[in-house]
Amino acid sequence: MDTAKKHRGTSGPATGASESSHASKSSSQQHQDALTFVRRDLTKAHQQDKKEFFSNVAAGVAHEINNLLVGAIGAANLATKNTAISAQLQEELRLIEKAGAQIADFVERLSLAAEKGIYHFKKVDLSAVLEKVIKAQVHQLPHGLRVQHQVESDLPRVSGDAEKLEKALRALLINAFEACETRGDLVHVRLGVENASSIDPDELFWPFESQPHKLLSLSVEDNGCGVPEDVMVRIFDPFFTTKFPGRGLGLAMTAGVVKRHGGSITIRSVQHKGATFSIFLPAE
Repeated sequence: MDTAKKHRGTSGPATGASESSHASKSSSQQHQDALTFVRRDLTKAHQQDKKEFFSNVAAGVAHEINNLLVGAIGAANLATKNTAISAQLQEELRLIEKAGAQIADFVERLSLAAEKGIYHFKKVDLSAVLEKVIKAQVHQLPHGLRVQHQVESDLPRVSGDAEKLEKALRALLINAFEACETRGDLVHVRLGVENASSIDPDELFWPFESQPHKLLSLSVEDNGCGVPEDVMVRIFDPFFTTKFPGRGLGLAMTAGVVKRHGGSITIRSVQHKGATFSIFLPAE
């Protein structure tokens, strides 16, 4: 009987079967959509758990290493002032001091990537911070790479820690330089004001801490290799890198600093044509 109903053309029963099939598909689609939302929620929850785990571990590791470093660097510093030891031994002690300072810098970057560390907030002129970073990095440019920067006049200040922001901007510039190593020859930096309403919230890697009306927008655009989609989803993960092992804290540190300042980041990229990283910070 069911088979016969399928051949009755436009008769009543056949229409009813069609409606039933449509309703079944609609119900199935709703079920699939519900499963998709659940998977997204679980993925976000898992990512949040990973971030919290990393943050707690990084804070603990940084604390323990700092405690050890204080004693080691202090002892080496005192020993170098001992005039009774040879010049060769003094030089070796200075190497220990230098290595200790490098470890201390790594520990700080680790803490910043974990959104930890001590921040001293005050009104900051971001254009001055950017100028300082560009001047310091321009002497380390790969051969043939050019940097152009454009800064709007009379910019508002941001509430922030100038030293931490400097580290974040430096890491962002270095990332752009490295993206141009195999292809590309130009990095363009822009700093200006933007209304929060003009930014698509779906493009943000995370929402703003509050609801700012006016933002300082700093974009770093390169014409290098671009960012593949599979890399995009992990690009701010600590120690994730497409380069050689031992890297991967730079962009994670940038993300951590921006978050602590209540800001967010967007990335627009076309593979083999370049990428634009934009930082948005609430303006005073």
